Amino acid sequence: MVIKVKTKTNTTVNSCTPVSCTCEELWSVSQQFCLKRLSEEVSANSYNFVDSYSVRARRIAGTYARFYLETEEHGDPSKKGRFYWMALGAFASKTVACTLEHPTVRLGRFPNDLIVTASDWFGQGNFWLFQDIAGWHHYYGKFGSEVFFKCMNKRNTNNLVPQMKTAITNADWASDSLPKINYLKSNDYLVKGFSKAKEFENLPSSNIKKSERQKAQYENLLQIAYHEQGEILQPLIYENWRHKREIDAMG
Repeated sequence: MVIKVKTKTNTTVNSCTPVSCTCEELWSVSQQFCLKRLSEEVSANSYNFVDSYSVRARRIAGTYARFYLETEEHGDPSKKGRFYWMALGAFASKTVACTLEHPTVRLGRFPNDLIVTASDWFGQGNFWLFQDIAGWHHYYGKFGSEVFFKCMNKRNTNNLVPQMKTAITNADWASDSLPKINYLKSNDYLVKGFSKAKEFENLPSSNIKKSERQKAQYENLLQIAYHEQGEILQPLIYENWRHKREIDAMG
């Protein structure tokens, strides 16, 4: 993956030109965050994806944990707990990393064709789930809830700025994955889930409102889980006949 951006400057000292960014341009910023987090810089402004699926999974787990703990870039420690699904996501991705590193996957106790593809679909599911859900959380945290809800229905990998569109369409498994997960577009689960994150933010942290905050957290967890399991992993992984065969073989 190579990301290069060229820009022009002028020679006027302290000049300032107001610029308005579109929703699609802002979504490109968040998608760049997702791509770079699983990449290594090989030269100035040029990146390659990390080869190891288990290393990717550990980076993903760490990112999810930081989103939950509000220590990720643009996090707000005073709002810790609003992104409740991320706590679950961190454990899930760590489990994927451990699975990918387990001897039965690396060395195999299944027919050789199953060993190879089982590792691939673990990597595929984890990679594209991250490209989806980390983007939503990064956008919300960086640009705020007002801009987020205004621009939710504008997310679409086909409408990213040219550099980001090229980068994501050249990512691993992109041609197979993006149509199945609807090009990372919004849906009702995401609207409900992030509405609960906003509700959590607006509730005081006093003991009187503690139960209401917990309900908001639980509903955030539930709605994001419905989205990730039903709209991302199910069509991406579990509806594939070969993957079903492999899962049966692992039982």
